[in-house]
Amino acid sequence: MKAILSSNVPHYHYAARALADERWLCRYICGVVPRFDPLDRVLPPFWRRKLEGRRLPQLPGAKVTSLVVPELAQKAASHLHAMSPERSVRLQNELFDRLAAARVGACDAFHFVSSIGLVSARRAKRRGAVVICDERAEHPAAQRRALAAEYDALGLPFKPHVAIWEDRVSREYELSDHLFVGSAYSKETYVEAGLPTDRIWVVPYGFEPTIFAPAAHAQVDVDGGLRVLFCGQLTPRKGIHRLVAAFERAAPPKATLRLVGPVDPVVAHDVRRWAEVPGIEVIGEVPKLELPVHYGWASVFVLPAVADAQPLACLEAMASGLPAIVTTAMGSREIVRDGIDGFVVAPSDEEAIAERLTRLDADRDLLSAQRQSALQRAAEFTWEAYERRFVSTYRQIFS
Repeated sequence: MKAILSSNVPHYHYAARALADERWLCRYICGVVPRFDPLDRVLPPFWRRKLEGRRLPQLPGAKVTSLVVPELAQKAASHLHAMSPERSVRLQNELFDRLAAARVGACDAFHFVSSIGLVSARRAKRRGAVVICDERAEHPAAQRRALAAEYDALGLPFKPHVAIWEDRVSREYELSDHLFVGSAYSKETYVEAGLPTDRIWVVPYGFEPTIFAPAAHAQVDVDGGLRVLFCGQLTPRKGIHRLVAAFERAAPPKATLRLVGPVDPVVAHDVRRWAEVPGIEVIGEVPKLELPVHYGWASVFVLPAVADAQPLACLEAMASGLPAIVTTAMGSREIVRDGIDGFVVAPSDEEAIAERLTRLDADRDLLSAQRQSALQRAAEFTWEAYERRFVSTYRQIFS
């Protein structure tokens, strides 16, 4: 079998490696990766570290095509304020798709990440390939409903940016023979939207154990205050307002809440206010390779999203030895066992989050037990395990 994989998302390097190890990969079309030392040297330190986190696992270089122009165009358009961030991302995706399409040759399978494959997939389909769409999010309609309700409850203006790409991805779904998703939660949203269940395959994502592992924690868990960590975009979809409110409600003695991630402009005013609240630290965006520092600092990880198909941060935190508090509106509900590896609560339930934080702060034996359990549970979801599941799914499709 010959397969072409097209993705501008770095963690699909592992899917490429899975295909390469089976000798199925004939072309991997990807985004910017750190392959050119002269370019690395002229970049600012932040971007050098950010690119370093995209480094390819061992792959046959002759089979890798790195498309640089789409991301450069997006960064330039966003930096110059030539268009909104959402439209600049659409520009990037459409450029990537068209450049990738020119590189789609004969193959048995064309596998692409949603929103960058409409033109490419049409070309592959005309050549007789089985088309596989890989979707990292829940169905756009389900996400839009969840966000509209959350923004309304928070009194924030809701501009459904998903509408910019919803028509495009809907056409990709129609064109595809199969859909890969990261969680059963995500699959449910597609079945609810009318896609045939036998076309949808659940392949959970993973973490890199060479990067994310337990740190040597100080005695803070015994003698100090609870250290609560959030990693992800600071945006209503990730439940950031709910977490801050829950933290202030719980008010554990000497506790600290650390917020790590890029700031959504819609909450920028709130984030500036939170940064002035005693006990809350706003770190902002950091390169992926610096995340272990923050996981190593924390006692517990909290990501109370209102819609999140399969966040990598949850796995990375658990692999670092942190219990996780997540919601039922996430793929993480299938990984975190309630009361064992952390807690699973209803989305937007600030009181439940506050109660769990209070409980962990008061019962350090429970916190320690959940840490050990989270670590063991995460070991089931390495990228190596993802690759095995990925290959197994291909064998079922092409048997």
